[in-house]
Amino acid sequence: MIRTLFRSRSPKVFDFHGGIHPPEMKHLSNSTPIAPGPLPAQLVLPLNMHIGAPAKPLVAPGDRVLKGQMIAEPGGAVSAAIHAPTSGTISAIGPRPIQHPSGMDAICLVLDTDGKDEWVTHSGVTDYTELSPG
Repeated sequence: MIRTLFRSRSPKVFDFHGGIHPPEMKHLSNSTPIAPGPLPAQLVLPLNMHIGAPAKPLVAPGDRVLKGQMIAEPGGAVSAAIHAPTSGTISAIGPRPIQHPSGMDAICLVLDTDGKDEWVTHSGVTDYTELSPG
């Protein structure tokens, strides 16, 4: 069958039928600067962000956290720390639906944002190359 198609003397290439092809309309946004989105009232942060071990919470419901503060530590060799994306109060730690093909729940930290976006006190690193891998 494939050989028959390639032997065809017709130079015409056939396309798949159907589908939608809306106009791109890029001219509507090309001259507009990128703007930050609004801060949501609540953030749900899953403790398992990959195939490795889930992180271990360092906070409890009712704790106030600041942006950049470590709120969960790595739970194993293949794990990752979680830092607060903004300031607010931890309102719950428990199962919540997550965006995963399994459709199952995962343990999550629920952060009620305060809108202040206050950073944890930190001092920068002068030269990161002088630090140990740890």
